[in-house]
Amino acid sequence: MDSLDLRFTRYSPDGGSTASCTCPYDWGGYCKHVVAVLLTVGDDEPPILIDVKPPVSDLIEGLDAPAPRVLVQQLIEANPALVDVVDNFRGVKPP
Repeated sequence: MDSLDLRFTRYSPDGGSTASCTCPYDWGGYCKHVVAVLLTVGDDEPPILIDVKPPVSDLIEGLDAPAPRVLVQQLIEANPALVDVVDNFRGVKPP
C-alpha cells in the first residue's frame, strides 16, 4: 500500500463529525488510522488543519534531471546521517 487517503469533516462539538479512510479495513466502525487521528485531535481541541501530502513518488516525479541531486545534497547538509543511506544506495539498480 503506497498511501492512504484520510478525510475528516468536523462539525460543532454536539453536531458530530464524519471520517473515512482508503485502507482495506472492512470490519465495521472506524479503522485504526481514523481512530488515531480522532484521538489526537479530541473533542475539546480547536479545529486543526491536517496537511495531506501526495506520495513521495508523485512529488519527485515532476522534478527535472538535476533537481534530485540538489535535493539529496540539501537533505544531507540538513541531516548528515543520511550520508550513510546515500553511500549504501550507490550501485543499487533501479527496479
